[in-house]
Amino acid sequence: MSYNNILGKIPDEIGNLINLEVLDLAQNQLLDLSHNNLSGPIPPEILGLSSLSIVLSLSSNSLTGELPVEVEKLKNLGQLDVSHNRLSGLLPNNLGSCVSLVELYLEGNLFEGPIPPYLSSLRGLDALDASNNNLSGGIPEFLVRFGTLKYLNLSFNNFEGVIPSEGVFKNTSAIFVEGNNKLCGGIPELHLSRCNSKTSYQKLPLN
Repeated sequence: MSYNNILGKIPDEIGNLINLEVLDLAQNQLLDLSHNNLSGPIPPEILGLSSLSIVLSLSSNSLTGELPVEVEKLKNLGQLDVSHNRLSGLLPNNLGSCVSLVELYLEGNLFEGPIPPYLSSLRGLDALDASNNNLSGGIPEFLVRFGTLKYLNLSFNNFEGVIPSEGVFKNTSAIFVEGNNKLCGGIPELHLSRCNSKTSYQKLPLN
């Protein structure tokens, strides 16, 4: 249903599609409502489709409100894309329950606050894009331990403090942190300012 002109809210009844699947060789489950004119909040029922194992894409709409805590039910999902909407509020800790996620796209919203430490359980992430939000605080140190992470975009937020220089942060072709004027340190290729003794670094759990 992507790339249409579907208007209005996502109906709660969509949560009744418990056997939703796409007819491809893998017989895997996906739901793509991206690039429409959908508005209103994300109904918790859509996040109750625990059978989804490939993609849930709600990107490029006009969805508002917070990301529901029911996102924790998507334990088998490989890609979650809610980018380019008008979602706001804090990122829920429950997002860390989506342990099968390989790609997480949150960019182009109004999310605020820190990256929650419970996201440290998403160790299989290959791509994380949280750019163009109002996120703040320190860049979590646990991202250093994400050995499969190949794309990390945290640009144009309000992050501050020392940027790590290990793991994915050693690869300038994999990380994007521009537009965070209070970041310092990191590898020389990032051309960030040097940190002084008063620079704080919010160390979040590594596990």
